[in-house]
Amino acid sequence: MNEAELAERIAARMSRALKDLDPKITARLRTARTDALMSHRAPQRAPRLAGATAHIPPHGWNLLADHRLRVSLAALIFAVLTLTTWRSTQVAPPSAGDIDARLLSSDLPLQAYVDNTFAKWINASSDN
Repeated sequence: MNEAELAERIAARMSRALKDLDPKITARLRTARTDALMSHRAPQRAPRLAGATAHIPPHGWNLLADHRLRVSLAALIFAVLTLTTWRSTQVAPPSAGDIDARLLSSDLPLQAYVDNTFAKWINASSDN
């Protein structure tokens, strides 16, 4: 015999015994049952988005009252400041395009950047 069958047998026996009770007693039992059911009803829950409002107290949310929130906020601010400081100290080497742009935008003539001895060195090294 499983639970459903047992519950059914108990309910049937109670229903038969109910017919033998005094009407005043049945009225008191009915009133007590409805009172108990009314006070025991589960509160209706509103749908929420993945626990987004799960920890907000009903009287409002004092942001700095929760110790965990203060520690988390301090850690986040520390991490952002550390990352910003570290990134500002990093210097990227100039790319070839940057070097070309600086050379072409300067006031020096192009002949100042030409190494006349380089061609002589190449010719001399190829003769050996």
